[in-house]
Amino acid sequence: MKNKYKLTSLLFGAMTLMSLNSKAQAYCSSGASSTADDEIFNVTVGTLNNTSSCATTGGPGSILNRYSDYTNATPAVAAPVLVVGQNYPMSVTVGQCSGFAYSGYFRVWIDFNQNFSFADPGELLYTSGLNTFAVAGSILAIPGGITIPLTATPGQTRMRVAAAESTIPSDCGSYTWGETEDYNVFIGAGTPCSGLPAANAVVATTAAICPNSATPLSLANSYTVGGITYQWQSSTVSAVGPWTPIAGTLATVTSPSLTTPTFFSAIITCTNGNGSITATSASVQVQPTTTNSVPYFEGFEGIGQPNKLPNCSWQASNLPQTCQTYTSAQNQTRFPRTGTSFASFYYTPAANNFMYSNGIQLEAGVTYSASLWYVTEYYGYTNWNLRMYVGPNQSTVNANIIAQNLPAASPAYKSLSNTFTVATSGLYYIGINAQSNGACCGYYLSFDDLAITVPCQLNTPQVAVTANSQTICAGQSVNLTATGADTYVWNNGATSNAISVNPQVSGTYYVTGTSAASGCTATASQAIQVNPSPIVSAVASKPTICAGESTNITAFSADTYIWSNNANTPVITVSPSSSTSYTVIGANSFGCTGNAVVSIVVNPLPVVNVNSSNLNNLACMEDVTELTGTGAISYQWNSPSALLIGSPVNVSPNSSTTYTLIGTDANGCKGSTTYQLNVTECVGLKDVSTTASGIKLYPNPNKGEFVIEINNKAENTVIVTDLTGRVLVNTSSRNEKISIDLSNYSNGVYYVKINTEVIKVVKQ
Repeated sequence: MKNKYKLTSLLFGAMTLMSLNSKAQAYCSSGASSTADDEIFNVTVGTLNNTSSCATTGGPGSILNRYSDYTNATPAVAAPVLVVGQNYPMSVTVGQCSGFAYSGYFRVWIDFNQNFSFADPGELLYTSGLNTFAVAGSILAIPGGITIPLTATPGQTRMRVAAAESTIPSDCGSYTWGETEDYNVFIGAGTPCSGLPAANAVVATTAAICPNSATPLSLANSYTVGGITYQWQSSTVSAVGPWTPIAGTLATVTSPSLTTPTFFSAIITCTNGNGSITATSASVQVQPTTTNSVPYFEGFEGIGQPNKLPNCSWQASNLPQTCQTYTSAQNQTRFPRTGTSFASFYYTPAANNFMYSNGIQLEAGVTYSASLWYVTEYYGYTNWNLRMYVGPNQSTVNANIIAQNLPAASPAYKSLSNTFTVATSGLYYIGINAQSNGACCGYYLSFDDLAITVPCQLNTPQVAVTANSQTICAGQSVNLTATGADTYVWNNGATSNAISVNPQVSGTYYVTGTSAASGCTATASQAIQVNPSPIVSAVASKPTICAGESTNITAFSADTYIWSNNANTPVITVSPSSSTSYTVIGANSFGCTGNAVVSIVVNPLPVVNVNSSNLNNLACMEDVTELTGTGAISYQWNSPSALLIGSPVNVSPNSSTTYTLIGTDANGCKGSTTYQLNVTECVGLKDVSTTASGIKLYPNPNKGEFVIEINNKAENTVIVTDLTGRVLVNTSSRNEKISIDLSNYSNGVYYVKINTEVIKVVKQ
């Protein structure tokens, strides 16, 4: 912690600049207002290597520990020769004139155009980042050294180096702790250029810069000759233009403030002959707006270097003077709570300083928790008030205080936290407000680990499950519906709010619902009682029947039954006319059902017929008649006097007989028909047999010779066959009388077919 005399030393600030020598008055005054603490111990560039201490200072006009003028020192400090176009390594060593190490910044200027001002473009050569100034001194090298622009005016001029604690020094004016040193340097002219300048390329930052920020631009190669001019240009279209001129005539410039990605190039001209080249362009990217959602954590671990904010969308009211960030622990109770990085507020001047987060998406109806951790110092000074805000923009307008400690004092990290809600959904910003009264001696309020979370114990969604039935039978489905959340996951893997399930045993279904706004979850359950369903079966005594037959069907394993033919007994008898399926539904004592299906195949009966060798169904006694069955594969002949199997069969009844033919097909089905065979003694037949159309045959019976008399004046066909169907005579004639001779054939019965009519003839 700084000694208290530092506070009283501020009273001497107004005297600091008044004591500079008359030569220094040509330049604006610069120096510390306090003799305490920070001191420049060494400046090295080119041939200059000047070392000093807390007990030494420069020439006339110098003030010990505040300002050192080495432009007129005794012994003289020789001015280094710095040639235009050349690059020179440079370092500055800063230490302490007390026993405490503090942090700060240093800058270097050279008045290149010798107009007694360091405010011209390009004359601010370097601004350091925040560095810890060790008590014994920290050697701080300028990365890449310094380059003397070709446009610098040759001759002697002024170089100013200033180091200040906790703030970035300006080229003019005072600051509290630190030192300014002035030196003479000699700018040496380079060789005049000729012809075209050598090819070159623009060098720009490779990291994206924040919107509305500028960035240094330089050239990859330095020219070692004089007479070079530069015209910088920019394009938001492409790497080859079109180009718009921008301010800047030196080899290094600072870009304008940028809001979109931009390409930069430079027209490089040798004034001796006006030869020009265009440097290869380089692009500068601009970071987009950063937004986050909850949970949101910021521990500053990604800032990369001191006094950088977590991203371009963060804002600080006075960075880096009173709002600061660090990548390592510092003195005066400045250290991270976690990791290596953190943020601080500096106590002076008295101010109401803010750091604002980037936009965070917050949802109405959700209770959020906001917290950060802070530390001040170990003596308990009460010069700090700490508040945390939430609002729709990066200001206190329409913002609400989430939590506050008035005053805030703690020697160790302490939590500042509370819960809050927002009225409407949208982007909100968290403001961290540290208010100092500017009085000694809590110099810093440091904070770390800002967090916006959703405490789910305060945001539990009211998840519920309903079922269209809580008791079902095995094999049935049940519809489950979850409510109270936005997304769901069931224990069976389903992700919709309504599911249909078909449990086989009793069990419980669980669903976890998640609120889209809060991300919080809750689980609900629904038990489902599953009663067993009967495993119904049914069998038929004969699953395949023939038409006209019946079969019995028997059902098993239930208490009651109902059949598709409306029967309600376990056993039914059916006689379908065609193939038919019968369904039985069986119910048990729970009212649960099962079903079975039995199919009955009905085969048709075969259509059987009888073919007889006796064409007119008339036979004489002792005649043999052949009967043939058709339409089946096996046959049975029944008559009152005989049972014959097979086909054909020969019969010779003594009297007229009716035969019943039963034919069985391949399916075992039986069809039947009857055949009437008329038998006569064939004695006393009329000598003349006459047909219905008047045809006469005589004598009949005969000895083998007979006459057929036909009076139709047409050609008539006569066919004579024996009982086996063998044709004996086949003749045609127009004669009224046709003689037939069967004397060469044996006695028996013959058939005479005259055209379409048949007469039975007996030869004796």
